Amino acid sequence: MVRLIDSTTIDLNLNQFKWAEFRSKKAGIKLYTVHDPNAAVPMFFSLTEEKANHTKELNNLPMMPITVYIVDLARIITIVSG
Repeated sequence: MVRLIDSTTIDLNLNQFKWAEFRSKKAGIKLYTVHDPNAAVPMFFSLTEEKANHTKELNNLPMMPITVYIVDLARIITIVSG
């Protein structure tokens, strides 16, 4: 089986979402999504602070045995075997 993992930053208005500040003038959150390339909807998603560490969050995602995970982090493709 193959699963695709993507992380996307969602920009937020700093004036309204001060709790999501990650730079002096920016706010945002990260959405991590696990996709089955043969399914119509994502299998799993997770929201974190934008400044959360990618590696730590990947450890929190559900991984299944005998599954290849393809992770796109800033255009670096990593293959993780579950």
